[in-house]
Amino acid sequence: MNTFKLLTFLTLIPELKDMHKANISVGREAMKTLQEMVEKADTLGIRVEKLKGGSTLLDCGFRALGSIEAGRLIVKICMGGLCDVRITWMDFKDFSLPAVEVRSDNPAIAGVGSQMAFWRIPKDIAGSLLGDSEGLASGPARALAQIPKEFYEKIGYKDYVDFAILVIQSDKFSIKDFPAESISEHVANECKVDLKNVYLILVPTASIAGSVQIAGRNLGIGICDSFFRILDYDVKKVKYGIAISPIAPVVPDDIKSIGINNDMLMYGSRNFFAIYSEENEDWEDIIGKMVVENSPDYGKLYAEMFIEAERNFSKIDYRNYVPSEMVINDLRTGKVYRAGKLRPDLLLKSIEKNAGFFTHVGKNQ
Repeated sequence: MNTFKLLTFLTLIPELKDMHKANISVGREAMKTLQEMVEKADTLGIRVEKLKGGSTLLDCGFRALGSIEAGRLIVKICMGGLCDVRITWMDFKDFSLPAVEVRSDNPAIAGVGSQMAFWRIPKDIAGSLLGDSEGLASGPARALAQIPKEFYEKIGYKDYVDFAILVIQSDKFSIKDFPAESISEHVANECKVDLKNVYLILVPTASIAGSVQIAGRNLGIGICDSFFRILDYDVKKVKYGIAISPIAPVVPDDIKSIGINNDMLMYGSRNFFAIYSEENEDWEDIIGKMVVENSPDYGKLYAEMFIEAERNFSKIDYRNYVPSEMVINDLRTGKVYRAGKLRPDLLLKSIEKNAGFFTHVGKNQ
């Protein structure tokens, strides 16, 4: 390649950086994992049911027990298949917990475009899905329905497939009362697909799959809440990310389960992102706004906030839905920035308050 052609090519690099994203389909990638779940339903401890009209329901923790692996696969589906998910451990000073590590080279589309629960299923359709709250839904169907539209306009993304996959997180209720058909019809209408091409994944908060998939929202809260909502940052400049957070113990109580799961994210999540900044961005100052210690509620346990908010997620300050610790590598300058810290003391307090924590002391100790 001669010098002129090389220089011409190099000037196009900023535009070329994101061209591959036009060919990404979160629905198509997620379908690969969904098919795996259907094929391995017995091994995963889940139930697959055909509903009236032909839509499909994957029960991952109500009439089925679910599993750690089911939760891991749900994380992949929520992120539109654009991530790697690994079960590992986090060691704290006096205790250890299993953890979920998530990595993505497409964090903007995976997080803002698919994972985050920005689809609120109306109360008249969701029924008693989350008590007095609207139903929380996430996953690749959002990119079809463009919910919320302004988010997709900002990231410049829309999916084009003829099926819809939606993950619904819920409190416990009688499976007979679950409005599966009405939700399926709602999803089909919003996504403009045939009812038979709707796939619902139902996962209760108080279940092993629920604990795993909530821990797996660690990368999503960093990209969606820290970058997108708090900073109003152009997330297309975020090139890749890695996050880790502990898996909450399963607690058979809805309020305590919601509390302990969110505490694990608030006080136990670590995020790392690589960005390509602009020259006028002062990350020494900016990064401090991206972590939970910037919240006015910092130090409180989530169950307390949830009760104060009358059990309505939307009434809780969104600065509580961000990581404990944030590290950013600026690819333009090479600099690394860090803010926040893990709070093992509050993790332990949450476990003691919501679940109970007992340590056996041996005879020789």
